[in-house]
Amino acid sequence: MTVLAAEAGEAAGEDAANTTLGTRFGRRASDEAKSRARQVPGQYAGYGRDLGGQQVVPGGRNYQGAILAEFLVAILIVAFLPLASGPPEDGKGGPSPYRVTDMTQLVAIGAVYFILALFSSGERSGRIVAWFGGLLLIGIGLAKVSSGQVSTAIAAMSGINKADLDNT
Repeated sequence: MTVLAAEAGEAAGEDAANTTLGTRFGRRASDEAKSRARQVPGQYAGYGRDLGGQQVVPGGRNYQGAILAEFLVAILIVAFLPLASGPPEDGKGGPSPYRVTDMTQLVAIGAVYFILALFSSGERSGRIVAWFGGLLLIGIGLAKVSSGQVSTAIAAMSGINKADLDNT
C-alpha cells in the first residue's frame, strides 16, 4: 500500500508540474505542434525528410537571380551603347542619343524578361527559362555588334573620329 501511495504521489506530482507548465504556457509543446499541423495540412509533411543521407528541402532551385542578372545586363547594353556613341548622325536632329528602336527594345526586353521571371520558379522549367534568357542576351549582344553600335561606342569613348573609322 505504501508503494502504491508513493507511485500515486509521483504521478500526481508530474501531473501537477505539467498542469503548472501547461497553464503558464497555454498547452504542452507537443499539443501545440499537433494543433499547428492540423491547421495547415501538408505544411510539415515531408519537410526535412532524409533520403540516403541528403536532406530534402522543399522548393528546390530558384533561377530568378539568374533571370534578374540577364535582364540587367541586357538593359545596360541597350541603354548604354547609345549614350556612349552620342546622338545619331541621321539628319533628323535632336539632342537625344536614343532612337525609337532603342526605346522599343527596352520595353520588349522588360516584358520578355518579366514573363521569363514568372516561369522561373520550377526546377526544370527554371533551368530552361534561364537558358532561354541567356540566348536572348547573346542575341541582343550580337545584334548590337553587327549593327556597328559597339564599335561606334568604343570609338567615341576612346576619342577616335567616326570618319576615321569609315576610311579604314
